[in-house]
Amino acid sequence: MKKVSLIIICLLILFESCKHAKQLDNGMMFHLYGYANDSYVFNDKVDFGEVDPKTSIWSYKANLLKFSLVFNQAVSFPNGEYLISTPYDILNGMDSCQLFRINTINNIVDSFNTNSKHAIHGLMYSPTYHRTYAIEEDSIFEFILNEQTQPKTMNKVKNYPGLHLGNVINNISSTAHGYLPYLYVANSDSTIRKLDVSTGIYSNIYTEDSSVYSGIRYNSHDSMIYILRSKKGQVELMKLNPITNILSKILAISGISQLNTQYYSTAINFISNEYVLYMDNYFYIINLDNHNMETRVSNKIYQGLIGVNTVN
Repeated sequence: MKKVSLIIICLLILFESCKHAKQLDNGMMFHLYGYANDSYVFNDKVDFGEVDPKTSIWSYKANLLKFSLVFNQAVSFPNGEYLISTPYDILNGMDSCQLFRINTINNIVDSFNTNSKHAIHGLMYSPTYHRTYAIEEDSIFEFILNEQTQPKTMNKVKNYPGLHLGNVINNISSTAHGYLPYLYVANSDSTIRKLDVSTGIYSNIYTEDSSVYSGIRYNSHDSMIYILRSKKGQVELMKLNPITNILSKILAISGISQLNTQYYSTAINFISNEYVLYMDNYFYIINLDNHNMETRVSNKIYQGLIGVNTVN
């Protein structure tokens, strides 16, 4: 039975590769969205827009009010919408954490009340189930956005308790696999956790003392999971095989001895097959085919970076 399952998964990978090639033929375009400011801000206005990490050309689209620039993971949807939550460091004194949805076509911003004073973070969209997930304290939960209420609200649909990564709210990163029922979560306790949404069961994928795992991203180009590992004065980009759970090293990122887990952001460009890291006014662009890296200086401070793919 296990061999049959592996054969089915391998066939799925082959199918996804063919679908990816067809998407490229159909003129898919990659857009890197996020929010930015010229300097670090707290509880202040930031600009939402699109950036080209290789040229630092910035295109303004909208404002987000009462934000900061600490680590905050966004999620994008197939229709091009962008979703982000209230940064954790400005939640004190607020009635509720909020979610902000931006339509990247008309730049309209909507807000949704979560009715929770806890940080809602680690936003994920699963193409497998066409569902959206987030992390609150020790649980992953599925949610929907309810536009029929005033104010608009986020409604929890199903809860998956038992994440067991501790209440570390400032550097948890997460991602959903593109066609397998898996959600991956990592933080600074040296562990990568996986939730099988079809069974509701968590498992440890990798545990390594004195390592910090961050910036975890699914890549639809090769159906692999990519993640940053900080260990012994070095930051490395790693690849996780979702079938074998083997973690392998891609390269050590030169010029970085430690990941600033409060002020960094990552994204995958599946069109050009690149992993993009922003940290401390630099973009690090890693080609996942030949493992070459480009470094670009940035004149802005970015957060909440996520790739959005559209048809040209």
